[in-house]
Amino acid sequence: MWVVIQDKSNKHDKYVLELYNQLKPSYDKLYMNVPVRNSKRLLGEADIIAKKGKRTDIYEVKCSHRITKAKHQAKKLRKNLRLSSKARFYFYCGSSKSLMML
Repeated sequence: MWVVIQDKSNKHDKYVLELYNQLKPSYDKLYMNVPVRNSKRLLGEADIIAKKGKRTDIYEVKCSHRITKAKHQAKKLRKNLRLSSKARFYFYCGSSKSLMML
């Protein structure tokens, strides 16, 4: 009898993991799928938060080139995470494998 194990991760999760593995050597700490909450509810999720020394970089991953949505999420995260103005935001498009600063 054969047991088939299905991979339940979707395309977005695969792209997040792909970027995570690329970034791992460059940072001291990496966090994936970090929930952002206020006292009442879940506001969103940061795909990857990376730290090296005092520097914080946040990566938003999209399956297709939807930079407008990524910019909106970056604005919301900056406000709700109370990040310093030095925090940098990046957009990663999984389908084209392109990375750009927001």
